[in-house]
Amino acid sequence: MSTGDRIFYMSSINDRRMMETRDPLYNSPLGDLPDGVMGRVVANLDRQSAVNLAKANASWNKPLKTLGCGFDETEAPSNCQNDVDYDRNTINHALLCAVHNSKALSLPGMPGMTADPYLHLTVRSDQVDEVNAHKPLRCFVESGFPLEVTLNYTSEDLRSFTASGQIISMCVTHDAKHVVMANDPYYDSIELDSEYWINVWELDTGRLKLSFPHHPGFVYSMCAIPDGNVLTSDSTQINLWNLETGTLARIIRPRFVGRRGMLQLHVTPDGEHLVAGGRGLVDVWQLPDYELKHTFYLEEELVNLCVTNAHVVTNCRHIGVVVYTLDGGTMRRLQGDNQISEVCVTPDGAHVITFTPTQARVWRLSSDYWSLREEHGAMLWDGEDAAFDRNCDQVWVTPDGVHLLMRSFYGQQMSIWRLDNAELVSIFLGEYNFMCETADGAHVVTFSRDDSTVRKWPLFSHVAGVLPSLLSPPVLREVE
Repeated sequence: MSTGDRIFYMSSINDRRMMETRDPLYNSPLGDLPDGVMGRVVANLDRQSAVNLAKANASWNKPLKTLGCGFDETEAPSNCQNDVDYDRNTINHALLCAVHNSKALSLPGMPGMTADPYLHLTVRSDQVDEVNAHKPLRCFVESGFPLEVTLNYTSEDLRSFTASGQIISMCVTHDAKHVVMANDPYYDSIELDSEYWINVWELDTGRLKLSFPHHPGFVYSMCAIPDGNVLTSDSTQINLWNLETGTLARIIRPRFVGRRGMLQLHVTPDGEHLVAGGRGLVDVWQLPDYELKHTFYLEEELVNLCVTNAHVVTNCRHIGVVVYTLDGGTMRRLQGDNQISEVCVTPDGAHVITFTPTQARVWRLSSDYWSLREEHGAMLWDGEDAAFDRNCDQVWVTPDGVHLLMRSFYGQQMSIWRLDNAELVSIFLGEYNFMCETADGAHVVTFSRDDSTVRKWPLFSHVAGVLPSLLSPPVLREVE
């Protein structure tokens, strides 16, 4: 740094110190607010109003006085804890502790502005109705005090059962009553003539409804169709199975045969098209008669694909994302990262989300061209520190287009994110090797290899007006 630069730098520091010393906004209790709150104060008030409040030497370390909420006690409670289990007899004491320990601001338009959460509340799923009806807790949240919730599911609210064997693919029937699982015969056996089996389980009872051999061989992909049946793919064909009888109802032969049978199956949300992708080709059939409608020839090896009612979105090695329209097959190429590991699309078909080990971007597709919310796509997250828990291998957007469900590759951790601001909403405690969503988006079904457990999770249960940050499964119940 030159002498002139050093003098300018020191002068800037001195000017800032003088400003902080003379400015009543800094030389007041306002200056002691948590990081980030000061700027929000000025943003919500005109400067003169903020100066007048500062000159009045208002007390900022005081409980928020909200009429009828019972937070106006002047004496701070004793024996306060930040982490508490919900109990109707002690919750009010915990709320008073949180209010007295916070820096609450009673300013116009900013009631109860605080820094980090001062209360971490653990709630059982059978207590949710009681918690939501508790008026002081509602006032606490509505007044702006941050609350973190861990929701512990009971076995009645989160169905769990042990499924025999280990699986290689799974899906949920369209009516969300059954989970269909393809078993790996070589997990517990070394016999070369072992057969792959399809098992159909009742989700709400854990009862095995049907079991039948998958004669064609290894199951690479599986998807449910609206008529209640299931499609599976092996290395040479697509198989339609009748789940009432366990019989092979139909064989659909694609134009391609994957070298390793990497056939990916998807049915469009409206149930009108079947899309199958393999090495070099994507075939589209019209349902329910399975008439071949289009064949898209890919430039590179297919990594994964997803569908809307109007588009087929492909992610190909080395070239990235290419989109085809179901009405005519027009191709559009996304000029983005060609090292994309996963891709998903919003239910309305308006946005495509691409994932690399360290980045996730949102891209908008218009009727004629790709347009971006930013020059290179709106960034959901970015950074090397995201490589572990955000390197996903299963991801989709909920039917309302608001949330993103993701399963990480390394830790098999499941999480829920806000799509508009990339905020982490919830983490599912445990490790999960497979997950699939019900057609209505109300539940997610998971399978864990460590205990061979199937779980049916309700999604988006608000507790006291907030979404739980941690979702905990129940102790496994025995199924006869």
